[in-house]
Formats: sequence, structure tokens, C-alpha cells
Amino acid sequence: MNIGRFILSTIAAYVAFAVLFTVAMTFVFPGAMIAFADLMRPQDDPMMMWAYLGHMVQTIVLVWFFEKGFGTKDLMKGAVFGGMFGIYVAASSFVMYMSFKWPTEYMVTQLITDVVIFALVGVVLALLHKPQEA
Repeated sequence: MNIGRFILSTIAAYVAFAVLFTVAMTFVFPGAMIAFADLMRPQDDPMMMWAYLGHMVQTIVLVWFFEKGFGTKDLMKGAVFGGMFGIYVAASSFVMYMSFKWPTEYMVTQLITDVVIFALVGVVLALLHKPQEA
């Protein structure tokens, strides 16, 4: 695996996640953000740094799995890869919804959004993938 390509893919995926989730929760499903507003930390809270770091670790793992076990330029296969990871994340979110006293009116919206956005990031990874030369 080319380290430069890995870093580029990680940055591209991280930015894609940030943009897609921001667009989804701000413009497509603004009610979901309002429902969770009281549960969220403000952006300037020092603890938010750890959330961003956690997202970066998740992105590194996603890119590593893609490159090591799934690497393809096929956009549909990239979407399936991302979608499967999205299902995994959605299942984890579902457990959190059931475990905590969180509002559930936007649960299905969030779970579907996770799957769709991860599928789109899988497409981004497929677009950036460069097969290793033999």
C-alpha cells in the first residue's frame, strides 16, 4: 500500500464524511439536530477535540480495510463496501439508541443516513484507489 495514497484517501474520506454529515443534518434533516441539541456539546468545548480524533481513527480504519481487503476502482463495489460499514455503524448507533434515553423520533433517519453516507464515502475511496503494480 502506497503511504501517500493512503494519506490522501484518509484525508479525502474524512472531508467527505464532514461535508456529507453536515449537509445531511443541517439541510436535509434539520429536525434531527434540533432533537439532539440539548445532548450535544458546543463546538468550542475542549472535549470536541477527542470527537474529531475519534472520527479520524474511524476513517483511518475504514481506509485501511478498503485498501487491504477490498481495494477496487469499481464504484458499485466501493458503494457496497461503504454501505456494509455503514450498516455496522448504524447497528452500533441502534444499540446506543436502545441503551440510552435518547429521543428516538429521528433514529431511523440517522441509521439510513449512516448507511447512505458510508456508501458514498466508499465510492470516493474507489475513485481514489490505484491498484498496485505487479
